[in-house]
Amino acid sequence: MNKQNLIIISLLSLLFFNCGEKFEVSASADELHYLLINEAYIPVWVRGNTASGKILLYVQGGPGVNTLDFAETDYPGWKETLEEEYAIAYYDQRGTGNGQGTFGVESISFAQYLDDLDQIVQFLAEKYPEASIYMMGHSFGGYLTMRYMLEKGDSSPILKYINLDGPVTSDKDALRWVFRRQWLLTISQERIASGEDATYWEDVETYLNEHPILDSLDEWRFWNQTVDEKIYPFYPDPQVSAGDAINALFSSPYNFFNTYLGYGHLDAMEEKLFQEWKDFENVNRLQEIVLPLLVVNGRYDDRPPSE
Repeated sequence: MNKQNLIIISLLSLLFFNCGEKFEVSASADELHYLLINEAYIPVWVRGNTASGKILLYVQGGPGVNTLDFAETDYPGWKETLEEEYAIAYYDQRGTGNGQGTFGVESISFAQYLDDLDQIVQFLAEKYPEASIYMMGHSFGGYLTMRYMLEKGDSSPILKYINLDGPVTSDKDALRWVFRRQWLLTISQERIASGEDATYWEDVETYLNEHPILDSLDEWRFWNQTVDEKIYPFYPDPQVSAGDAINALFSSPYNFFNTYLGYGHLDAMEEKLFQEWKDFENVNRLQEIVLPLLVVNGRYDDRPPSE
């Protein structure tokens, strides 16, 4: 056994040595755990105020986004806001970020993602038995949260859920373009009424009225170009600074080599999930969701239009 493998085994032994014990709560918790689930080591980083008795399990979008660096760079600005009041459990999904193990791309599926998520929920419930656990998913994570509610909700210790901009349709679904067309038409009418760049938006309105169904590449290009030119520039995403990137590289509490050397075959993993996504639309099963679900959606978020 080489020295590197010996170190890894020693660290994992320490990590799981006290797995049967509860964790002490703290107003400034900072705890990294790895869960072995079906040949994958899933990192779970609990940070913030566990003494609050409330833990938000954050389900990342993408798929494929590195959640631990999302937390390390404080991309959403939660360190001095949400984490002061509650604890947040961040985790890297199978095949993404710092997720490790000997599993192959063939093990990537929604069923496995939901099982991973459920085992993380059970882990948190066992280690923080006095805490109320909430699930908060963003974008793809919001979609996954709703899938979790449908497939696992009846037996889960989680009683309340939050969906941040999570779609109920897939990118390949014609129904999404029905919503997207109506969304852009409504915005064009709002801009015309306000007098803001009215001539431009009158042309957009005319085009959409002439194309009641958006189902061709040219029509999709028109829609995307309008959004790129007239909506995105006014609502920019936060920018990660060079200092944030350096901090994530050298100060993160995990092995960054796996994250940045392409571990997990992201392209193949994403394609596998997207193929399955097309065959399961949450919109057809929304009426089955009976647990409390808070849906938060931006007026100018084009992926899951408010319509």
